[in-house]
Parts: sequence; structure tokens; C-alpha cells
Amino acid sequence: MIWYSGWLGTPKLTYVATVWTVFSTQQALIYGNIAYKFNKHFQVAIGVGPNLSVRSMQGSFPFYSSTDRSMGEESLRGGFTNGMWLTGEIIPKLRYKLMVGNNLSSLGIQASKLTRDLSTSATLWWMPTTGEFGPRGGIGDLESHQKLATRFGASYNHSREDRFNNTGTPSPDNTQVRMTDGVLFFETGALADNVTVDNADVDNVNFDAGVKYKGFGLQTEFHARKLSDFDADGPLPYSTITDYGYDLQVSYMLVPRKLCVYGVNSYFWDEFKRHPWEAGGGVNVYPLKNRSWRLNLQIMHVYKSSAGGTFGLYTAGQTGTTITFGTDILL
Repeated sequence: MIWYSGWLGTPKLTYVATVWTVFSTQQALIYGNIAYKFNKHFQVAIGVGPNLSVRSMQGSFPFYSSTDRSMGEESLRGGFTNGMWLTGEIIPKLRYKLMVGNNLSSLGIQASKLTRDLSTSATLWWMPTTGEFGPRGGIGDLESHQKLATRFGASYNHSREDRFNNTGTPSPDNTQVRMTDGVLFFETGALADNVTVDNADVDNVNFDAGVKYKGFGLQTEFHARKLSDFDADGPLPYSTITDYGYDLQVSYMLVPRKLCVYGVNSYFWDEFKRHPWEAGGGVNVYPLKNRSWRLNLQIMHVYKSSAGGTFGLYTAGQTGTTITFGTDILL
């Protein structure tokens, strides 16, 4: 991924252009957004942006514990879509962001297949002690806060989702919505043999809390998602599917600004009573003593993975241990 950012004519008018590619899937995308800041209370932007469904979709990328999200966040989150958003400060230390977009994820969806249903999301976050939570609000206290930094947030995301291809193909174009067994929700046979869901409501609620102090970092989230109002071509055993889960990440800088150790745990109380979970941790090394270059080693044990995809750290339905090694370089 390559970012280009700057301002045009005035610092109030900013832009971001991104080149994103995944070698394993041979995908390459160029996208971006443009924003105008009227004052500290009101900034408007249009372009490609995130649905505000979980903490990691609110600007912290790529400053995660490892090189990608935890299973807890990856399983239920929305994706990136074309839209418009507003953000700003309500009162000192309390901020907001509102987003209206085409759907949960524009990835792989042709414009001609989009419906009139829109995705809406909103988030509030409060940083009562220091008024900040480190660069991009990222995970971990590389910066070694000498005063306790705190962050509390709440988010909501709603979208009436479509399968986006109703031509008898078992695999849907909509690959953002997965159930906690890792199966694509709109895939033919996902809920009942030979039955296809064409439309459904997706509602996400998320609460997060975090602290940072002298190299110690803690981030926790509570997730809730409801799938409802199904439009299918046959009878289904469920009228709604409700899942709950949490995500916990704890880190400590063993060597200030250079060596970090962390642990991660996620767990779900899901409709299917499969109770997927993960537990593990890793080590981050910062050769330049800042976030511009990181080496990451992670060992994670996963039980019945609820997350999956063509790239990333998880395989849908996986039970077993995954060892990954990666690096992030910011120029």
C-alpha cells in the first residue's frame, strides 16, 4: 500500500490518494478522498472511506498490534465504500464522525449493481485525561505516555445489504458479510440447502476502551451484530442472527521505543453456539525507534475461526496455530 497526501491551495483542503495491491489475489486498486476543514468542529470529506463499525476502522491503520486486525475485529466489521463523512470536535476531548456510504464494502462491486440502500455509521470517542491517544490512535504505547492516556468510544453501523448477483451463481459478489462459522452469509446454502438470501439488514454496535501509560497499553472492545429482515428464495431456519463478542489486546514496551511484547484474546457468544476464540501474542521490534518501520512476529492459536478471506491472518473455520512474520514500512 502506498499513500500520497497533502493539501491543495490551502491547508484546509486536503487529499489522500492510495495505491493498494495484494499479490496473492492479483488485485490492484487506486482510490482516495478529498476533505475541507471549516473549523475544528466541522470537516467534510468525500471519496472512499471506512464504515465506522469497529475501532480499527476509525483511523488507527496500520498501527495495530500485528500487521493486521485481530479475529474479534475482522469477523464482524464493515469495509470501505464510496461515500461522504463529517468529523470534528464537539467539546474539548470529545470527537465525532458520521458516515454515509454506498454499502458495507465497495470491493469487487460494480457500480451498476448498487442499490438505493445506503450504509450509515456514526462514532463518538472521548479522551478525558490527555485529549489524545497517540499517533492515529494506534495500539500500543511506543510513545511512552508519562500521563495516563485514556480513550472511550461507541460506534453504530447499519446497512441494508444485497447479494449483488442473482444469476444462479452460488458464490455472491458481496463477500463482506460472514457468519461466525466463517461462511459467506449470501452464499447459496449458507443457512439452508439450496436456499439463497438476496437481501438482509446488517446492524453493528461496538464499544471500546483503552489506556496507555509509560509503555503499557490496553485496548478492549465489545461487539454486537444482528442480521435480520431476510429476503430469500426459500424457507430459512432463522429470522434473525445475533452475535456478541469481545476483543482484548495488552502490550508493554520491554525496551522503550524499541521492543514491544503483546497478547491478544477474542471470543464470541454466537447464534450457532460454536464459540470461536483466539489467544496468542507476539513481539514488535522498531529498528528506528519510531513507528515508521516495524518487524512483527506473532503466534496465535485459533478455535473455529469466524474470520476468513483471500488474504489476511485467518482462514474461515480454522482450528490450529498460526505463526506469522511481517514488516511495515512507512515512508
